[in-house]
Amino acid sequence: MRRNVHTKLIKQMNIGTLLKQIRTHGPISRAELVKTSQLSPTTVSVLVEELLQAGLVREVGTGESSGGRRPILLEFQPAARLAVGIDIGVRRTTVALLDLDGNALLSTSYTPDLTSKESFLRDIVHHTDRILQASKSQAQNILGIGVATPGLVDPDQQSILYSSSLDLTDVPLQAALAERFLLPIRVDNDMNAAALGEKLMGAGKNTASLIYISVESGIGAGIIIDNRIYRGVTGSAGEFGHTTIEPAGPPCRCGNRGCLGVMAGEPALLSRALHMLTIGVETKMRDYLPGQSSQVTLETIAQAARAGDEPALSIINECMDYLAVGIANLINMFDPGAIILGGSTMEALHPMALQRVRQTVKQRALPLHRQREYAIIRSELRDKVKIVGASTLIFSEFLDYAELWTEPADRDRINDFRNRD
Repeated sequence: MRRNVHTKLIKQMNIGTLLKQIRTHGPISRAELVKTSQLSPTTVSVLVEELLQAGLVREVGTGESSGGRRPILLEFQPAARLAVGIDIGVRRTTVALLDLDGNALLSTSYTPDLTSKESFLRDIVHHTDRILQASKSQAQNILGIGVATPGLVDPDQQSILYSSSLDLTDVPLQAALAERFLLPIRVDNDMNAAALGEKLMGAGKNTASLIYISVESGIGAGIIIDNRIYRGVTGSAGEFGHTTIEPAGPPCRCGNRGCLGVMAGEPALLSRALHMLTIGVETKMRDYLPGQSSQVTLETIAQAARAGDEPALSIINECMDYLAVGIANLINMFDPGAIILGGSTMEALHPMALQRVRQTVKQRALPLHRQREYAIIRSELRDKVKIVGASTLIFSEFLDYAELWTEPADRDRINDFRNRD
């Protein structure tokens, strides 16, 4: 039995290797696949045929000849497998049908009813059903439902243990969806999902270990180590915004003082801008106000800073320096291959905020890290990072390749084989 599992696993991993090569480098010929995969021509030919039969690749014409017949080129077909992604937010929740490239084929958004967990779950089930009903013709290609949610998620029950932003506790997300839909369902924290989305479909495609950081009204992080989400013992890893950065700083809603979230998030920037405007500092921010001083926005700060306004620049620099100190600590601790910065605040202040973070991290990180060109990069998925991330909670299992053609009864044996070896 062990040998059979071994043989099957090797075959599936070889299929995965070819699929990854075609997805990344296609259109590509079989001969090129032999070179890049280091598999035999016979193995490549047999496995490519399986991919063609499964609809995951297709032949798309011919390439340049190197002396013989012109090679037939192969191209990845992202719509051959689909997933429903659910991005849960306080103001807006989005449900979408996505393909293997993260493209939304169908999408609907709504304002969630947070008055009770029953109404919250009823909305999610209703809008998920709408998407699945609208995609009946593609039902055979839908692999499952992935849910990205703010808050602490129970990894076993796949439920929300507690979410301060949603103000809900003990929400049985997977159970509610599983009662209505006969599909695999995966639920995870939105920052973990976002990090996985960037890993599989965004700025982290070629990076085995990365940290995705979102800067908005709060600050959160998702950590990928050796191609796997790092959740910690209780599943609460990534609470980057609640690391202390200024011991005597303002109070945070978590009960601590000087958390990174209150020193560098959107409210911190707006508070500093409002203070300057209130005390009469001479600044171009007044030229870009949408109304009264109390209506100052990130765009107000950004426009003034781009016009060379020193007070606006000082606000950005001060907050981004706090963020950079926190990032330098992460780099010194985890040594990831990349730090990916996203969220509405980073986008609104681009590129000034990113440049300041890079500059300060270079000063603050250990000399070892300063000597190399450290990858602190902008999110590639940007405002769709969470919905794409939700879909990758499902796609990651498919694109992990070892389970590609595995029957459910075989999966425990394969996992056991992995663990023993």
